[in-house]
Amino acid sequence: MSVPVPLFSPGHNLAMKVPAAAFEATVWFYEKTLAFTVESRDTESVRFAFGDKHLWIDRVEGLEKAEVWLDVVAQDVMAAAEHLKA
Repeated sequence: MSVPVPLFSPGHNLAMKVPAAAFEATVWFYEKTLAFTVESRDTESVRFAFGDKHLWIDRVEGLEKAEVWLDVVAQDVMAAAEHLKA
């Protein structure tokens, strides 16, 4: 008997971790070119409205290329953990 795959769904946050040298240009692109609304800003991070989600752009010292992190949620965390162990 097989165990059903737990339901994974998107969370409310997406994050782009960008090298420090690319941070200002990346933020400029989303703010000026795409006209995303800035929800919060400090020297290391900017949060944009992105539909019903939040797009975070984070400055990361020592990072060589950008990374994208997705917020993924599961209704049954224990079942999800067991599924991911397999």
